[in-house]
Amino acid sequence: MSLPAGWQRVVERGHYRSCTNPIIRLDVASYRLPVGFGTHEGPIVVPANGVLISIVSAPARATARVWQHWRLPTYAARSARNVGPNRYTVEVDLPRSPATSATAWLGTDPLPRPVLTAANQLLRSVRMARSYRCN
Repeated sequence: MSLPAGWQRVVERGHYRSCTNPIIRLDVASYRLPVGFGTHEGPIVVPANGVLISIVSAPARATARVWQHWRLPTYAARSARNVGPNRYTVEVDLPRSPATSATAWLGTDPLPRPVLTAANQLLRSVRMARSYRCN
């Protein structure tokens, strides 16, 4: 995956060796993430003109499709319901596969064209190792 300039990422890993919690989660943001982001459950706060993308992967069986062709829409289909201290404008669930899922939280709808273009280029660059699986 190629990260656009100014974007940040956080990787969280589950206990994949025994396949009891085989999750790897990658959070990528177009803005500066707060210190400690991803180390505990906290509110999702996305500033205006920002986007936070969370990609979750589980070990894929040999026959599973590892990745879908994801793309953020120019205009989101629905507004988000912010719960608790969360602050964002739109939540977009991208198509799932047996091996991956992704969600994007947008601070503005529509996103500015440069941010939307960078986010879609990032999503197109995502690749997963096929060796990451439980049999």
